[in-house]
Amino acid sequence: ALTHLANRALFFDRLRQQMAHSARRNCKVGILNIDMDGLKAINDNLGHRAGDAAICEVASRISSELRGEDLAARMGGDEFGVILCGVRDRESVAQKCASMAERIRTPFEFEGRPLCLGASIGLAICPEDGTQMEHLIEVADQAMYTIKHSRRGAAAGAPVALA
Repeated sequence: ALTHLANRALFFDRLRQQMAHSARRNCKVGILNIDMDGLKAINDNLGHRAGDAAICEVASRISSELRGEDLAARMGGDEFGVILCGVRDRESVAQKCASMAERIRTPFEFEGRPLCLGASIGLAICPEDGTQMEHLIEVADQAMYTIKHSRRGAAAGAPVALA
């Protein structure tokens, strides 16, 4: 309810449908796992109202990058899932991830203070990376964690409140 995005159950139901469609039509589906970077610092320094505002802002920015047939869902906490329907290839999905990450990185204002946001985004493509839903989710999850760990401690990957 906080983000006005689909929930986990709808995400998995829709992913099953899109994977079945992909198999019938010989097309590809992109699966994104998005994890916010730095939400704990926002919550610790500015409180949970600021954290909730950051989650809502990220949800809005993710949604603004999607087409009508795509789906964004809040999977829990600061994690989001995205289904990209009818994608061309891995490069186009990677470009979408880069565009989404750039949009998320734009600071937003909370109670007069600009806050920097960030997100780590992992991807998987059905059927290239597999045809089992659990496996595809794991591939996207592992890709997201690889990105998150590679940026841990780097200034670009650690959002903070700006003075």
